[in-house]
Amino acid sequence: MKKIKFPSAQTVLLIIAAFVALLTWYIPSGQYDRLSYNKDNNTFVKTSKDSSIILEASQKTLDDLQVKIPIENFTSGAIYKAISIPGTYQKLESKPQGFKEFILAPLKGIIAVSDIIILVLFIGGLVAIVNYTGAFEAGITRLSVLLKGKEFILIIAVTSLIALGGTTFGLAEETIAFYPILIPIFIAAKYDAIVALACIYIGSSIGTMISITNPFSTIIASNSAGINWTTGIEGRIIMLLVGLIISILYIIRYAQKVKNDPSKSIIFDQKESIEKLFSFQNSTKKSIFLLD
Repeated sequence: MKKIKFPSAQTVLLIIAAFVALLTWYIPSGQYDRLSYNKDNNTFVKTSKDSSIILEASQKTLDDLQVKIPIENFTSGAIYKAISIPGTYQKLESKPQGFKEFILAPLKGIIAVSDIIILVLFIGGLVAIVNYTGAFEAGITRLSVLLKGKEFILIIAVTSLIALGGTTFGLAEETIAFYPILIPIFIAAKYDAIVALACIYIGSSIGTMISITNPFSTIIASNSAGINWTTGIEGRIIMLLVGLIISILYIIRYAQKVKNDPSKSIIFDQKESIEKLFSFQNSTKKSIFLLD
């Protein structure tokens, strides 16, 4: 009997795209009127479906529109993007996505994230060149020796740095380039590949989830809510530290179990196949043994 395998990542993405396209036939379209501040002539611009109106930039205008935001937030530049006006929602003509749009969706997606794709290809080629020269192997060997008995420092450092990138400038999808670099380092430290994945993925997730200055979440959300992005920053910093500490302790707990008993790894059955992906693994282990 043929075993049923989980679909590939590409198949899953296509299924999601098809599902979203299907929803466009049933979920109604609509939008709110928008209000933006023009600092050049100190006026508000109210944009609706069919027209735009210039209004006086005053607190009375905001009160009349039921926008409960101080005028200073606009004039100071804290809010520089258009905001939605309460009570102005109106339905629009739906634009259901057909088969043509579904086929073009992956191409548009590739174009939209082309910078990330180029980054991954560039770093992948860089890693291949460095590995070919032997510098990568020597660096991993030296790092393994320096951290001997203190490999947990690697977990703390990587997770913290990735989280820092996520919480400040939105480091998320870009971390995919770090996997081929860090996985062999963690394996050389006698952990498994899951530890490396956890440090990168959980680190970026914690950082982007509890964003301090991340422009893709905190800044946009603050503008939409009509508040300054620094509001509540102390609470976000505390939540980030607490979440990061919990994540690091969780990863270290699993990592120590794997280090003490490799059979405890949740991917132990793939251990040999994973290590074969990194041709320098055996020579690295021999170098560490000789240095010991």
